[in-house]
Amino acid sequence: MGDNYMLEGNAALKRTTIFGFGKTAKYEDASAAFTKAGNSFKMSKQWTEAGEAFIKCAECQKFLDSDGDVCNSYVEAGSCYKKSESPMDAVAPMELAITSYTERGRLGQVAR
Repeated sequence: MGDNYMLEGNAALKRTTIFGFGKTAKYEDASAAFTKAGNSFKMSKQWTEAGEAFIKCAECQKFLDSDGDVCNSYVEAGSCYKKSESPMDAVAPMELAITSYTERGRLGQVAR
């Protein structure tokens, strides 16, 4: 099921836009699909795939200037990677979340 959502998200990213119209909708659709994919992978305990889906989601949310959602997606990716077979993969998304929270002055979130 998660694979289908990943395909849906990638298809949304490949949509062409005319003169930039619909560009944000493209990233919103992709972000929603990647979030669904991540949650689906989490349900089936496919932690690495879930982490990858949340990373893709964060990349889409960066384009939309949705800083809070970007941070949450990175934290979610890190949490999934911690449960995977290679928990060291959790370091990079957590560092990105920490950097983003620090830039926004959310030091309480960083402490957690």
